Amino acid sequence: AVNSDPEDYGELVAFTFPSGRDVDGPGLIFSRINSDQEFSEARTLLGTGGSEVRFGDLLTIPIEDSILYVLPMYVRANQEAAVPELKLVMVVNGSSVSVATSLSEAIEEATGATTGGEPGGEPPPDGGTGTVDQQVQQLLRQAVEHFVAAEAALRDGDLATYQAELEQAQALVERANDLVAGPTGEPSPSPSVSP
Repeated sequence: AVNSDPEDYGELVAFTFPSGRDVDGPGLIFSRINSDQEFSEARTLLGTGGSEVRFGDLLTIPIEDSILYVLPMYVRANQEAAVPELKLVMVVNGSSVSVATSLSEAIEEATGATTGGEPGGEPPPDGGTGTVDQQVQQLLRQAVEHFVAAEAALRDGDLATYQAELEQAQALVERANDLVAGPTGEPSPSPSVSP
């Protein structure tokens, strides 16, 4: 992964996982999504009438010792000047696939975390209050809010805001990872994302 924070911009970070554990690659994730019944039915329905189904980039978000995969799906109407519209967001967490019409709904379904509050809220200061799990959950909730704001900006064609919101969300996820890793830099032994 590459840091996008101004002070660490461009710094490469390698995530290590427990030995003996395979990490799913993009091909397996796409296959898992395609074999999901809810997704298959929605894709068939949305692709009728000559509409073109397109996928966005597969986002790979490391959280603790697991990876959350996010894949947006757009539909472009069969018209010359039609713009693709976000129709579905798939989130893969472990072996489960969550399909929803927005990023926040898909993440909530996949992780059990709720995304309250308004986008753009201030992240907690370093050394925030609460347990590490509470701080991580707060950072991830704020990251989801920025992902939602980025999604809205992309729908509106505001690429500058989209990029800024995406960078803020990624920075919050990195901070959550740093908290989980602790002072040793090694991930905690927790087997999955905490809701």
